[in-house]
Amino acid sequence: AHVVPDAALSALHLDPDAVAAGILPSISVVQLPCCSYVKHDTVCGLRPDVEFVDDRIVGDGHGCARSIRVWTDVAPQAVALRAVRVGDLLPLTSALVARQQRRT
Repeated sequence: AHVVPDAALSALHLDPDAVAAGILPSISVVQLPCCSYVKHDTVCGLRPDVEFVDDRIVGDGHGCARSIRVWTDVAPQAVALRAVRVGDLLPLTSALVARQQRRT
């Protein structure tokens, strides 16, 4: 799907009691950026832990990209920036995406 990584995190809903106790799930992000999504190279302000080109990805049409970005665990930063929903607190997705767009 053509989704900005920070926007995808907003679909997650964490238990507020677990978050308050410091019990966070591991949230990994794998991105295969294409088209205009190549510029979205951070998740919650974090650079990828691993970035590489996979020549086995098939395709030669417009928008075909073979780069892969992996973030192994963005949970602490996602909670701190409210990129995920915690209990009844809605995520601040619009603010995060706007901040990233100003940066590019």
